[in-house]
Amino acid sequence: MTKIVVDGYNMIRQVRRLSQKENLSLQAGREFLIKLLATYKKQKSHQVTIVFDGQSGLSEFASSHKEQGIEVCFAPHPVCADDVICQMAEVEKNRLIVVSSDNAVINFAKKQGCGIIKSPDFYEKLLFANTLTHMSV
Repeated sequence: MTKIVVDGYNMIRQVRRLSQKENLSLQAGREFLIKLLATYKKQKSHQVTIVFDGQSGLSEFASSHKEQGIEVCFAPHPVCADDVICQMAEVEKNRLIVVSSDNAVINFAKKQGCGIIKSPDFYEKLLFANTLTHMSV
């Protein structure tokens, strides 16, 4: 099974439609992206994790929960989402596809043997999956 990890806020801020949702509220941006990922996951059956920067005081450990079949992870303060993604890349190596447009994350993940998809390119895949789901047959 393919494992995909998405750099959450990076993707939201790299894609105009997602950043418009975030302009309504941070939660709206996250929920919209999670909904798109859930539809994609139903079609592709990939394991999908989305990592967001956390908030201070939450926990010293990354907290995560499942939402619509997507593992939603918040990096513990003061660790950032990029660090969590790099840790995942180091463990999973070539079994992981990293979705980000952050050059430091991309370069680290490449060195670990991970697959890379830039955030705007992955968004196009999400749109296509959502279009297929909502087509009438």
